[in-house]
Amino acid sequence: MAELPIKVPALDKLIEVVASGIGAVAGPVVARLTASMKAKTRRLETEAEADTRRILAKADADSLVIKADGHTDAVKQIAEAQENARLSGDGEISIGEEISMRLQFQEQKRQININNVVSMAAKELTDKDVPDHDVDHDWTARFFSDVQDVTSQQMQQIWARILSGEVETPGRTSLHALAILKNMSQRDADDFANASRFVLSNFILSDQKYTDHLNGFPRHHDILKLDSYGLYSSKLGLHSSVPLQNEGSYTAAFFRHRQMAYGILSVTNQKTISIPAAVLTVAGKQLYDNIDVKPDNEYLLSFARYLKEKASARLIYAPILEEHRGRFRADYVDVLTRQSVMRPTG
Repeated sequence: MAELPIKVPALDKLIEVVASGIGAVAGPVVARLTASMKAKTRRLETEAEADTRRILAKADADSLVIKADGHTDAVKQIAEAQENARLSGDGEISIGEEISMRLQFQEQKRQININNVVSMAAKELTDKDVPDHDVDHDWTARFFSDVQDVTSQQMQQIWARILSGEVETPGRTSLHALAILKNMSQRDADDFANASRFVLSNFILSDQKYTDHLNGFPRHHDILKLDSYGLYSSKLGLHSSVPLQNEGSYTAAFFRHRQMAYGILSVTNQKTISIPAAVLTVAGKQLYDNIDVKPDNEYLLSFARYLKEKASARLIYAPILEEHRGRFRADYVDVLTRQSVMRPTG
């Protein structure tokens, strides 16, 4: 009989992962959050649920807030140091004092960045249990070395999702993907997020007949730019071959993004569908999975028309109701007709 994987609280595993990257300071970074979670358990045992939720909302807010004036405090400390520093004969602060103040200011900013990302990751993991797995020390060392200089809140959110994903499923995001993300500016990330609105599975339809009218749809030069980062493969004439599996009386392919499920149903029971497309690389797909973006509704309609006219297939979608062993149950609706579809398991 197969052994069931051992489950542990996700926040405990987060502390272990963070400790691997930044040492003993990991405990204080999430200790207050852990304390608030234990308080939640005790409250649930002794008080009404409504009162518990009110208390916990405040506890979570207190535990996850990173002081917004951290940057101001660092600047103030440097100003005080400048005021009190012993001046040399020509009225300037010594080189040694300048270096010390610069390093202190830089490390304070970096710690604030790390705190922000860890707290965001903790929010993603609250109340979850995860498999007890060995920590990849090389991965955590690279992660925290890179994330300490990320100051944009939007970028920090992406890094936080990657961290929480590593806690849940080790190896979900590769070192190669981290290297790409590290070298992306906020504008690059915005371009990637915009392109992600037009991704289904791991590709973007590249038939201009069905995409030229779409507002914000990435043009060839936009995809080429993302290609240069190693996020897409966008060679002219490239096709994505979508394998279809037997699902009773039809063949289909299913994929998901966040809590939505999508399916391509073949009308002719074909085994594969070849679609002209720009295709996400492995690293690109890993980063896409950490972007909080919904597929563009007009694009879904255009893609459904393409499937109907060019591939004798239908596009269906639905919120995921239940998931078990990689398969999910959903009440599917046809994108074009808005009619309910016989429920495939996915």
